[in-house]
Amino acid sequence: MKKVFVFLFCMLSIYSYSQQKAEKVSQGKITHPQAKNKDISTIVPLSKVEQIMRDTIPQVIYTNKEQKKVNPNDRKPIAFFLNSELVDEIAMRELNPEYIENFNITRRTDTVINNANYDGVVHIALKEGVKLNFITLNQLRDKYLRKDNLPVLFLIDGIITDVDYDTYLIDEFFVYKIFVEKMTNEKEGLSLNIVNILTKKRETIEKENEFWIRGVSTF
Repeated sequence: MKKVFVFLFCMLSIYSYSQQKAEKVSQGKITHPQAKNKDISTIVPLSKVEQIMRDTIPQVIYTNKEQKKVNPNDRKPIAFFLNSELVDEIAMRELNPEYIENFNITRRTDTVINNANYDGVVHIALKEGVKLNFITLNQLRDKYLRKDNLPVLFLIDGIITDVDYDTYLIDEFFVYKIFVEKMTNEKEGLSLNIVNILTKKRETIEKENEFWIRGVSTF
């Protein structure tokens, strides 16, 4: 009986001691005994993520999308040749890199082609059998989308394209899918089509689901 009493006394002592050392959980908040009623953040430093999660005031960030006007005399264009044919520099922005066999860059600020001055020349040779068909974004819209006279916001691979839709060129054969979502907010008087163009870039096709817009329909 004495041994049992001693055992129980030891167990109670250990339990009482551990209760003093252990953290207490109350209403979803973890506090240390020495913190009393203070928040645990007064003892344990918060990570950056935890600080953001606890912040009750949202950050407001304005971005200026207005591009500075460039004096034509400050920068001369680059001459691009595709299979020895001079093409617009804009067309190079959406050229599938997998179509390129090889390229050569010549840097000369005094290059004159067809009475126009260039800062250099880029010769691009395409792989055998590759065919291109450059059209503007508005031409693409007129050719493939239903006509409803709504303004259009173009995205390419999920990125907003803030350009002149009448001059921005894209290779029609490089277009994989076109997703269209009509966005309407009657109270704000807004109604437009959001057109997301997916290209045939390998990474785009592999991550196709990441570019879907909620409620889109395919054309």
